[in-house]
Amino acid sequence: MKLDWIDNQISQLAVRFFYKFSRFEYSMKQVEWCKEIGRHSDIAPDWEGMFFNSLKTNYVAPETARSLRAEDPKRFRRRADGFEWVSCNNEQHALLKTIFDLKTVRNNLFHGGKHENSGWDNPKRTKKLLSLSIEVIDDLAVQTGTICGDFSIHYSSDY
Repeated sequence: MKLDWIDNQISQLAVRFFYKFSRFEYSMKQVEWCKEIGRHSDIAPDWEGMFFNSLKTNYVAPETARSLRAEDPKRFRRRADGFEWVSCNNEQHALLKTIFDLKTVRNNLFHGGKHENSGWDNPKRTKKLLSLSIEVIDDLAVQTGTICGDFSIHYSSDY
């Protein structure tokens, strides 16, 4: 997306999305839904492992998650003749579909949108994807119950 296409609403949604997404991942680590990665024993949220296993039986995909799925966030993939944006969410379980879509929106917002296409050059679509994703993250925090406290904490101290 070109810089002059990013209006105040997109900026606010992007910051809110990144805040919610990173807060959610932090909360997952706080309840030890994480895994070691790399040679320095760093930890990363275990979306497809511990998180999925704790919620898969009782997960109910809200309308926002179904709407996000219908928007079909695409991933940038290498092909024999170059690169292209492709739909690649082949997950079977509704929760895995939701996780995949959220992570795709996050990755595309952070890394994507540099090659035009894929909808990231469409401000209206970008706003819709971000708004839906924010609501989906909020819903996941409520449905887990376990991480809701760490996710929604409000700090009272001034820094």
